[in-house]
Amino acid sequence: MDKAYCAWGWMILSITLVLSSIACFFGLLALPGGRNDQGGFKEERIRLSVAGTLMVAYLVLFSTAIFFGNRDQSINLTMMDTLTQLMMVVLPFYFGTSGLVEWAKLKERKAN
Repeated sequence: MDKAYCAWGWMILSITLVLSSIACFFGLLALPGGRNDQGGFKEERIRLSVAGTLMVAYLVLFSTAIFFGNRDQSINLTMMDTLTQLMMVVLPFYFGTSGLVEWAKLKERKAN
């Protein structure tokens, strides 16, 4: 494998991941209805932004590994395993906490 190709490939992949993650995070934060009465962001919107950003980064890396994996096998082995394990932990916690927050709000409304 040509070392110059690997260096350019990793640099382009890194830039793509960073730019897509930044655009996704701030794009999801900027959606209407994400601010509370004091002008700050709601906790739900921040959790959504973090989970969405991780999903987009995972999909970008996964598609890169699928389309260009035959040239550089290290993308398939190292990065995909690590990011897959991260997604297996973060996303269930996101959806679990979102459900608990909504349940607690409904319970509080019924109590009042």
